[in-house]
Amino acid sequence: MLPVPVAREIAAQVIPMEPALADGGRIVIMLSDRTRERALERMRADFVANASHELRTPLASLIGFIETLRGRPRKTGRPAPASSASWPSSPSACAG
Repeated sequence: MLPVPVAREIAAQVIPMEPALADGGRIVIMLSDRTRERALERMRADFVANASHELRTPLASLIGFIETLRGRPRKTGRPAPASSASWPSSPSACAG
């Protein structure tokens, strides 16, 4: 017996028996403890979510820095059209 209550996930499968068993029983119920499998599925999902977040975070920072350098704020989630960029159109325009 466990010293504290532990949540368990149990799967039950009912199997009808034809003909009846020797003791007269007509069904067999098979119980399976699925707790470990569910915990592994949760750990995998958490790992994928954390890894995805960690990969997106530096990319979001880089995209923000690039947009800041370009001088166009990102409002809609899509880059602004090329015609609205603040970069000079030729190197001679910078010599001003």
